[in-house]
Amino acid sequence: MAVTGFTFTQRNGSRRVKDIEIQVSQDNVNWNSEGQFVLQNVVTPQNVALPAVKSFRYFKLIFKSAFDGTQNAAMAEVTVY
Repeated sequence: MAVTGFTFTQRNGSRRVKDIEIQVSQDNVNWNSEGQFVLQNVVTPQNVALPAVKSFRYFKLIFKSAFDGTQNAAMAEVTVY
């Protein structure tokens, strides 16, 4: 699937994601980082554009920090476009 970016919708409550890394893979073994991004502390959908159009089979989201400062983070929805 050719993807130009991701849309993130934060959950309504605590543990909203602040810093995120997006990785993609064709085989679920070898992963390539598409970058690290900072999300906003809002519950409306947020678009994150990739540096270039990518085709991949799998994606992995690594939540690096949360806005409330805990070591836990949660996301309501993730879609690709």
